[in-house]
Formats: sequence, C-alpha cells, structure tokens
Amino acid sequence: MRAPPPPGGLRALLAVKTRILLNAARSIRAEPPLKVAVVGGFVALWTAGSYALAREGLGFVAGFPGIGSYLLSRLLFLFALGILAMLAVSCALLAYPLLYAARENRMLLSTPLRRSAIAACKVWETLFLGSWAFVLMGCPILVAYFQESGMGVRGYARSWLFFAPLVAFAGAAGFLAALLLGRAIPAGGIRAGRRAALVLLAASAALLVLRRGGDAPGRDRPIDFVNRVMDKCRIAAWYPLPSSWAAEGIIASARGDAGGAWILWGALASGAFFLLALCPAAGERILPAGWDRRSAGGRCARPPAARGTPARSWTAGRSAAGALAVKDALTFCRDFGQWG
Repeated sequence: MRAPPPPGGLRALLAVKTRILLNAARSIRAEPPLKVAVVGGFVALWTAGSYALAREGLGFVAGFPGIGSYLLSRLLFLFALGILAMLAVSCALLAYPLLYAARENRMLLSTPLRRSAIAACKVWETLFLGSWAFVLMGCPILVAYFQESGMGVRGYARSWLFFAPLVAFAGAAGFLAALLLGRAIPAGGIRAGRRAALVLLAASAALLVLRRGGDAPGRDRPIDFVNRVMDKCRIAAWYPLPSSWAAEGIIASARGDAGGAWILWGALASGAFFLLALCPAAGERILPAGWDRRSAGGRCARPPAARGTPARSWTAGRSAAGALAVKDALTFCRDFGQWG
C-alpha cells in the first residue's frame, strides 16, 4: 500500500503567521505612550506631506497649456512601472532571507507538511512584507493624482482593481528571482554581491549629483521637463510590460471603455495568478532538503576564531551612541531584508 500523501498545511501556516501578526499588533499597548505617539505622528505627517507634495507637483504638470491632461495620463504609466520595478526588487530582497536564512525553515521541513505549502506560505509572507510600504506611500500619491486628473474617488477605487494584481505580479516575480538566484549563486557570492551592490549604489548617487550639478539653472526648465517625461513614457508605455496594462486599463475605465478595461484586467490578473501558482511548484522542486543555507555545510558562515584570539569588534572603544550607530549600519548592510 502506498503511504498517504503529506498534509498541505497552508491554512495552518497562514493562521500561525496571522496570530503572530495580531500578537505583535496587540503588543503596541505595552509600549510607552510617547513612543506610540511619536511613531503615529511621523506616519501622519508622512502621509499628509506626501499628499501635499504630490498635489503640488501634479498641479504643476496639469498646468501645462494644451498638454497637461496628456502628461498626467503618461505619468500614470511611469507610476505603474515604478511600482512594478520597486516591488519586484524589494520582494526579491525580502524573499531571499525568508527562503535561505530563516531559522524556522529547518523546523518546518521536519514536519510532515508539503514543501509546496511551505513555499506558498513564504510567497504570501513576502507579498505582505513587500506591499505594506506601497500602501503607506502610494495611497496619498494616488489620491492626489486622481483628484488632479479629474477621475475622482471612483477612479481611485477602480484603480485598485488593477493595482492589486500588479502588486501580486511584482511580488511573485521577485520571489521567483530570489528562488532561482539563491540556488545559482556560488559559495561566497552573497558577500561579494552585497559589496558590489553598495559600490554601484554609491557610484549611481555620485553620477546623479554630478549630473544635477552640471545643469544650467533656469534654462528651458519646462521644455526639458516635458522632453524627459516623454522619453521615459515611451519605455513605460511599452505594451509587453504588465504595468502598461494596469495604466491603460485605468485610463480605459475612466473613458467608459468597459470592454477594453476588462480585457486588460483579465490579462494582468491571469499573469499574476499564473506566477502565484508557479512559485509553490518551483519552490517544491528547486529547494533541497537542507533549506537553510546557513546550516547547510556552513556555506554562509564564517569559520570560528581560534581559542585565545580576540574577535574583531567594530564597536569596541566607541561611545554608546557611536557603537549603536555602527551596529545599525552593519545590520543594514548584512541583512537583505533591511535593504528591501
């Protein structure tokens, strides 16, 4: 007789994750009231400030005579492309530690749960961790955009029919990228890749500062702005990009073209569902029995120091504030989740 198949367990894993999240939310009551007030005030000021800045900037774009409404519609393509790119990279950086460095992986693999269920739980966890920042930072900008464009509250509500599958598409694509790259990177490649990313980030920032400093102040600023927007919109409106489907569907829905909007929504939703279904299947086949890379042969761990040899310390001999700052900087550089 064949042994019975292992239980799925996805609902149980999601229930456990939900309880952990609710317990973390309830623990806010035990925090000092001043700390909660400061964090809540920062979030409120961030939301109000981003809305005010977006409203002012979009009002400036809408004020161009003759082409203001066209530029606003093109900016929606840029916004959707930015969401797709940033969420894909963010979810890839978040998915890597969840897949290859989380301490719970060895415990989960020792249970009779299916690997596909464990991978599906990791997918939903990645989507949640990667999308909450978009909801916090993107909602004020979206509200300001739909007010300036004349679509109103209905356009804002309908836009989430397209942004929700776009977020799922980007998160699933980032998860698959982390899954494949995590298996392809050789030993020691993680540290080298981290250093290369920091060097590229510093070089990009320096080039951006030098480029901004070389611009002549006050020289054809409106025309230059329009030309830059048009150049970038040609890339953002490229039809094979899923972000262009979302933007085009929102615009079609605002024009009253329900048929075209539903066709674009169907293409976007079907692509998102396909990737979401592919992630657990790929995780079940790609990830080995020793899922945790830190405990699999010590590939990512440093060799222990010899007895009597003083360990290297970046915080020794510093003040308390300096040691805390150095510790936070090292944590940020070493943890891919912090990058996301």
